[in-house]
Order: sequence, then structure tokens, then C-alpha cells
Amino acid sequence: MRDGFYSWVAGEDPVSAPSGITCDPYTAIQRLCETLPPGSRGRVQAVRLNRFSSPVGYAYGAVLLRVRHDPDTGDIVVDGDT
Repeated sequence: MRDGFYSWVAGEDPVSAPSGITCDPYTAIQRLCETLPPGSRGRVQAVRLNRFSSPVGYAYGAVLLRVRHDPDTGDIVVDGDT
């Protein structure tokens, strides 16, 4: 069974922003870039299953990538150090 996953959040608010979890880091980056609204920031983060929580949930680890969507150019830009 696989424990390591990648989450993506395309916006500032993880509750209302487009987001998801996948087992492939490239899919996480692609989905983040496809759904990130202009002027927003997003991230890809390491995630693992937390089997000790009830119900079973996720334990979030290091942020692997931070990006922003430049509203003037439309470019997705890596945003600082992670």
C-alpha cells in the first residue's frame, strides 16, 4: 500500500480553493497550474496517510513548490524558496 502522496491547492483558502491529492507529483503540478486563478498563489505539498487518526486522514509535510499566477502576463511563476 502506498503512503506518499502530493496535495495541490490553487488559491489562498484551502477550504474553498480548487484542490486535490494525487500519487503523482507531475499531476499535482499540472492540476495546480490549470486551476490557479489569475492573481492567486498555490502550492504542492507532500502528504502521507495518517492511519492513527480517526477517521483515517492525511498528515501534511513539506511544501515542495509555491507558485503564483501573474495577472498581467498570465504566466505561472515559481514563488520564492520552498
